[in-house]
Amino acid sequence: MDYPDTRSTDTSNIYHGETVADPYQWLEDWGNPDVKMWSRAQNDFARAYLDALPSRDAIAARVQAVNSGNTTSYYSGQRLGQRAFFLKYQPPREQPYLVEVNPDGGNERSVFDPTTFDSSGATSIEWYQVSPDGKLLAITLTRSGAEVADLYLFDMATGEQVDQVLPRVNAPTAGGDMAWLADSSGFFYTRYPRPGERDDADLFFYQQLWLRTLGTPLSADRYEVGKDFDRIAEMRIELEPESGKLLLNMQYGDSGRFQLHLRSSDGHWQQLTDYEDEVVQAVFMDADSLLALSRKNAPRGKFLRLAIDKPDQAATTLWSAESEDVLESNYYGDGTFIVHNQKVYATAMLGGPSELRIFDLQGKRLPAPELPPVSGLGQLIPWGENAVLARQYSFLKPNNWLLVEGASAKRHPLSSTSPVSYAAYTVAREFATSRDGTRVPMTLIMAEGTKRDGSNPTLATGYGLIEGP
Repeated sequence: MDYPDTRSTDTSNIYHGETVADPYQWLEDWGNPDVKMWSRAQNDFARAYLDALPSRDAIAARVQAVNSGNTTSYYSGQRLGQRAFFLKYQPPREQPYLVEVNPDGGNERSVFDPTTFDSSGATSIEWYQVSPDGKLLAITLTRSGAEVADLYLFDMATGEQVDQVLPRVNAPTAGGDMAWLADSSGFFYTRYPRPGERDDADLFFYQQLWLRTLGTPLSADRYEVGKDFDRIAEMRIELEPESGKLLLNMQYGDSGRFQLHLRSSDGHWQQLTDYEDEVVQAVFMDADSLLALSRKNAPRGKFLRLAIDKPDQAATTLWSAESEDVLESNYYGDGTFIVHNQKVYATAMLGGPSELRIFDLQGKRLPAPELPPVSGLGQLIPWGENAVLARQYSFLKPNNWLLVEGASAKRHPLSSTSPVSYAAYTVAREFATSRDGTRVPMTLIMAEGTKRDGSNPTLATGYGLIEGP
């Protein structure tokens, strides 16, 4: 089948004064009959090639068997006293669902299943927060993977929907967030413009923070902050429950530049840091101070103590990353450090793999468990008075939840399962040196006993910028 010659439809755009040619921009218009014809031709070509592969049917059957196999995974955990909550992924269920589990494992019950809420299977969970008193569930739901999510509230005991639905709390441009008040009477939440409040082109921008009191009309919700932020501002929030202070970490788009703002318990806002301070992440140490990760004059990272009631007071450097470490930060996903039981638990990256570091509040390094080589760390959750639950992942085993107590760690029953075993394989970490001397990490996955003599067929994948010779 013939399809249009893209060379005749070359388009140029000017970005920041630079002209960029895009010969495929015409393909963005799905209403164009030529685009549909081009797509059909590509599909026909690919289908003819793939269907003729002699091993295709066997491979497809194996992939189907693995995808529908006995796989269970728990993630996005929250601990409230003697109760724990996780999102659970378990094929052949169409969507992950929220469960409550015994902190020691077992005695599991389903809290919210989106396929029960919407039998079409098109509704999924973006994120959730159980109220501090454990009585209410706040959960953001989206349809068809659009990432535009509304916030719903449910009674944890009865499963009945309560209060109002808050529209447009989450969006693909900057995500969304919320934080319950300590007495569970309301919450802070992110909010995007609603139709009619701004031009259509701006409905996924200008994120703001609002405060809601349960049981009141949506019109009574109170604007807090955000109108003076940039169009592409993104927000993450944390409430310190004893003082009622609220920490807001604002990022300018995806630039890696951040500001910290603090709301006092009486509703007064103050800015704690600006972009040039290079503070990338922070958490409460207590009601009067923050533990902040800064990269200013410290590309590997350093931890600061910020006295939040004394914004003019210079930050105190507690400690910097050790020579082989890079203290990790993660704005969108799981936090990379927490303060718990007078200790700091932090993830440090060593050329790709992660290790757990534990410090006292003065920066003295404490013994920590040794993790498997070439693995990483995800969410860190305070787990009782003296322990932390850490999500650990690797190339050859399903995700584990590790119960960390002091320098020891043991596998928690909530760890994932998999229908596939990679026991006959091994993983190694190597480095290649680029032309400018940069050491570029490589991960090698191979069968046990493989001779590394250059004669083995190898599938190589990569991510990053590659320049020509």
